Amino acid sequence: MDESSIKSIRNNMIITNIVILLLGVAFIAWPKESSEMLVMAIGIVLIAMAVFEVVVFLFAKNRGFTDVVSLIAGIIAALAGIWLLISPSWLVGFFGIIFGVIIIAVGLAHIHQAIFIIRHHRQIWWISLLVAVLAIALGVFVIINPFEFTNGLMIWIGIGMVIEAVFGFFNLPAMKHKDA
Repeated sequence: MDESSIKSIRNNMIITNIVILLLGVAFIAWPKESSEMLVMAIGIVLIAMAVFEVVVFLFAKNRGFTDVVSLIAGIIAALAGIWLLISPSWLVGFFGIIFGVIIIAVGLAHIHQAIFIIRHHRQIWWISLLVAVLAIALGVFVIINPFEFTNGLMIWIGIGMVIEAVFGFFNLPAMKHKDA
């Protein structure tokens, strides 16, 4: 690899790490707003996809069944995108409810595991039972208050992004051209 390629890669890594760091800080500082902005970005992408589908349909020479289906899918995507732009908090809360249901399912699986341990091993079964009860309680809390869970999740994602960016900056010195 020549020197200019390595320099280009280093510059791209620096820009990427700065963007990841700034996004991570934003997720930590403003978790509710960040999650809503993420949903709004999904809405914009859906609208852009819909516009693309409509343009393809309008300029198609032969409009077959699949073109009509793509147009209908594009219209549905546009409506969903507009809805997400108007009411992003709905989807944010919906994700919290889905996570709550998943956590409850994990808790129920741990109850099953605790019963199995009681029947066959009779040793430290209470750990699985404790994890199960805690998971079910957390799942119920998340379903009752999905927005608080989403805010906490965004903070943890932000922390992960900041850590990723910091490690990315530490890896930059390794991107130097060395002649063999």
